Amino acid sequence: MKISDYKAVYNLVKRYGMLSQVLFTVYDVSTARKVINLDRNAILLPVIYEMQDMENYLAVCKPLPVAQFNSAAFTEDILAKASGNGVSLFKNIYINTSITPTSDNYKQVKAFLAKQGSIIQTDYPVELKEYLKNN
Repeated sequence: MKISDYKAVYNLVKRYGMLSQVLFTVYDVSTARKVINLDRNAILLPVIYEMQDMENYLAVCKPLPVAQFNSAAFTEDILAKASGNGVSLFKNIYINTSITPTSDNYKQVKAFLAKQGSIIQTDYPVELKEYLKNN
């Protein structure tokens, strides 16, 4: 969930027993701390823009099960740091763009998979599911 009032959403998520089913998207370490202070079991989805972000989030919430990587942060050194710390790789692919899976012959997906990516968010879920099933 992308939200600003984490406490209100956390309270609802907790009340309905869905804490293990929700990822709290955070864009800065201070917000990550606020969510973790609400509940150490809350699952953060920090957005990583550079190596310092990866290091800061790892310091605040270890283990860090997953992180979303901005295209600029999808580099060998940052991914190695994430992988070495058990962080699953999440990336937006074919979101809000005129590029489609078929128009670039699934190049973005292939590159993501080659770097051991594990979670894709896309505007083309049916096409990607079919591609992954057949390749």
